[in-house]
Amino acid sequence: MLSRLRSGSIRNLDREFDCTVRLLDDSEYSCTIQRDAKGHYLIDLLCHHMNLLEKDYFGIRFVDPDKQRVGSG
Repeated sequence: MLSRLRSGSIRNLDREFDCTVRLLDDSEYSCTIQRDAKGHYLIDLLCHHMNLLEKDYFGIRFVDPDKQRVGSG
């Protein structure tokens, strides 16, 4: 029984991850998103958090632990 509960918990952790976004003013926004979520979903969350209506002027960029950058939107 315990192994089944633990595997279910691990499975849920694999579906979500914590995301921290550093904004242009060096403040940070943290949230938890589904692993299969698209970048557009994250932009929508950020724009809602910041009360931005003009989403077309903004984008996000992922920086991996090796400092490699990947642009989006």
